[in-house]
Amino acid sequence: MRQMIFALILICTFATCKTSKTSTELTNSAWRCEAIKTAEGNQTLPTDAPITIRFADNNVSGNAPCNLYNGTYRIASDSIKFSAMMTTKRACMFSKLEMTYLQLLNEAQTQHLKGKKLIITSQSGQLIFVQ
Repeated sequence: MRQMIFALILICTFATCKTSKTSTELTNSAWRCEAIKTAEGNQTLPTDAPITIRFADNNVSGNAPCNLYNGTYRIASDSIKFSAMMTTKRACMFSKLEMTYLQLLNEAQTQHLKGKKLIITSQSGQLIFVQ
């Protein structure tokens, strides 16, 4: 009976580990933002200004609706933390959406993979990416 319980614990542990990417697994991957969810609801994403994120080593970069951004990231288990984020300073009609996107990145707490989707969650909302 103990062996069966131990086996179930191991299976559950490994099953949940598969839903979280490690830092090395995200390295050299690129994603396109499919949805931004906040307390105000789902944000409308521009079709002519795709939002992207790219992971390389411990560096992150991408396109926000108006500007390019880059910084660093750190992953431990299912937690993710972005830091030293910098952006270019172009103005555009999507600046409010861009501020929301960058705020959610800045406040990011967890990340996990759900199928071919990368979901980054903070207290303020979720960013959902596809490859």
